[in-house]
Amino acid sequence: MIKFRAWDLINNRFRKIKRLIVSHGEVIGVQYSDDKDIMSIDSVILQRYTGLKDKNGKEIYEGDIFVVRDPHDGDEDIWMHHLQEPIPQLVEWDEKKCRFRFGSSTRILYNPYHFEVIGNIFENPDLLEERKKSIYG
Repeated sequence: MIKFRAWDLINNRFRKIKRLIVSHGEVIGVQYSDDKDIMSIDSVILQRYTGLKDKNGKEIYEGDIFVVRDPHDGDEDIWMHHLQEPIPQLVEWDEKKCRFRFGSSTRILYNPYHFEVIGNIFENPDLLEERKKSIYG
C-alpha cells in the first residue's frame, strides 16, 4: 500500500488523508479524515511514506529531517560534523531513479542505521540551516 501525508497549504499544518481523488491517473484532490470537503491538490503538498520507521518507531516520510545516531558505515563524515555532532539530513524523493534519498549517503538501502526524525521541512526549516552551517562552516 502506498501511504502519504498531506501538508495543508491553507492552514499550514499536517492533515490525515481519508482519500485521494484521482482522475485519468492523476491526483486532483484530497479529502481529509476530519473534513467532508474535497480540497484541490493545489492546496496540498503530498509526501510519500518511505516504508521505514526511525529508532523511536516514528514513520519516516519524504520531507522529514533526521539525524543518524551511532553511525558505523564508512560515511561518518556525512552523518557527523567533525565526527561529533550529528548533521541534520533530509529525506527526498528522486524522480529520476524512482527512490528515496536519505541525506547524502547512497548506502541507505544496504546498511542499518539509527535514524531519529527530528523535524520536517515545513515545521522545522531552521534545522536545515544547521546542516548548512555544519557542512560549510
